Amino acid sequence: SHAQEQLWFLHQLGASSAYTVPAAFDIVGELDATALRSALQVLVERHSVLRTEFADEAGTPVAVVRPAVPVVLPVVDLGPGEPELRLALAERCTQPLQLDGPVRLHATLFRRGASSHLLLLLFHHIVVDGLSVQVLLDELPVAYRAARAGVPCELPPAPSFADHVRAERQRSGDHDDERHVAFWLDYLAGMEEFELPA
Repeated sequence: SHAQEQLWFLHQLGASSAYTVPAAFDIVGELDATALRSALQVLVERHSVLRTEFADEAGTPVAVVRPAVPVVLPVVDLGPGEPELRLALAERCTQPLQLDGPVRLHATLFRRGASSHLLLLLFHHIVVDGLSVQVLLDELPVAYRAARAGVPCELPPAPSFADHVRAERQRSGDHDDERHVAFWLDYLAGMEEFELPA
């Protein structure tokens, strides 16, 4: 999509945690970490955007949907202390996420006690926004309950992001893009170059 192209361009200027979208679940009670990992795997297999690698082809981003790789769910034992949890969350959330490679969903399970956990999910904004991350958060408990019960997850077919991008491209058309580029080249002609602050 056009928004993904813009985010990819900004990423090329320097990876930043500014485009990391965090989501956290405070889980109280018994937790089956294996079922949770299986539920996350269901999300990755359902949503192609969570399997999309953004490659650089001659300075142009190309989205390549890869086969699902096994979800990694590290478990970090913290104990009940709130300061340790805050520090661990800040450390994870401030690490820039990479766009190459097949992983778009980064998960960590923090164990604070036998019946107290916090699940942290991190996504790059290139693959989620406020609406789409809510879809994932709504589907996760459904997939978790199915995994715990040992039955297939029954969710309606996932919306296709590729269909959205195709429709966006058809609406704008290549000529429209060329017209926008020509406008800005003309508008900015003769301006002095300057260094952006790092």
